[in-house]
Amino acid sequence: MKRFASIIFFLIFCLALSAQTDSIYLKGKYFESNLYVFNPSVGDNFSVCMYVINGDSIYNELKSNAIEIDFQLLGIQIEADVEIIIYFDSLFPPLVVNPEVIQSPQKFKFSKPRIKKDIMSWRVYGDVSDYPIEVQQFKWNFWRVIEEIDPLDTVENNTYSAQLIPHSGDNKFRVKTINLADEVVYSKDIEYRSPNVTKVDIKELKIKNELQFSSETEYEIYTLDGVMLLSGRDRYVDVSKLDTGEYWVNFDNQTAKIKKK
Repeated sequence: MKRFASIIFFLIFCLALSAQTDSIYLKGKYFESNLYVFNPSVGDNFSVCMYVINGDSIYNELKSNAIEIDFQLLGIQIEADVEIIIYFDSLFPPLVVNPEVIQSPQKFKFSKPRIKKDIMSWRVYGDVSDYPIEVQQFKWNFWRVIEEIDPLDTVENNTYSAQLIPHSGDNKFRVKTINLADEVVYSKDIEYRSPNVTKVDIKELKIKNELQFSSETEYEIYTLDGVMLLSGRDRYVDVSKLDTGEYWVNFDNQTAKIKKK
């Protein structure tokens, strides 16, 4: 009852500002995107005098040509129903810039991934195919698949997650799949720096039987022609079977040239 009385009060207030008050009605769901409204100037005031979301009236922060409706700040949960009524001066109608953000996605898409304590999580919208979801890391100048996830596995609220093994410094991750229309779909890239990972160094660039790192790291050893000979994750690598000569080594987030005696 109080909520209804509040709406009536501010509607009367709108009518007092303009003899011709009109409204825009929108209905949909919240999908992690904010709604933007262009609010025309009317003399020293603005056209929009109030908007109502799920019965709650909002009448402050409207003294601007740009209105941003942040559903998360209003306590609205992802995929929750939203009903919006925007009251305005009918002589100066506002423009809802992106009404599609509260409509159900027509195509499969990923939300932007989030990372917390080396665990990356993301949501999917739309119907999934049976193509695996690839978790990718940009490392040594290439996007590399670090995990594949079955999209048909039962998950809560269409939210997936993957345990990451970051290298030192800045990391970059994303997810990829192929939708039902056989189109490749990527998430947005996310950058991440783990506070628990320190830089790794090579103890000696001239070696005989063993390559030593300062701590455990993922590594790859290549010929100078680009043929990979060894790979894995360790601190000590047995290279006794390699021929004498020079090799490229990828490790941590670095590349170095070593020489085997």
